[in-house]
Amino acid sequence: MAGRRTEIWTFGVRSAVDDRETWMRDALCKSYPDVSFFPTRNETGTKAKAICARCLVSSECLDFALALGRRLDGIWGGTTQAQRVQILRHQGRGPRIASQYAQPH
Repeated sequence: MAGRRTEIWTFGVRSAVDDRETWMRDALCKSYPDVSFFPTRNETGTKAKAICARCLVSSECLDFALALGRRLDGIWGGTTQAQRVQILRHQGRGPRIASQYAQPH
């Protein structure tokens, strides 16, 4: 049986996801509205990455960001857009290598 579709807004990104993918409800970042997950060029995103490192759904978050590809800015799953571009370039060399890149800096 197919899962029910749910529309979710997170950080201005609208996503229709199956019930089994509603990890966004458990995302730790929702508890930190004062932390920027969209750092400017002069910011490192260190605080956001530290929150991601403690988040129980960071792997799902990273998978979501990788599925959207280069269109998605900001810190997702503990990675920057540039880091995700690198991951996408290397995908295909092995199963699920994405999570190894989501280490805090």
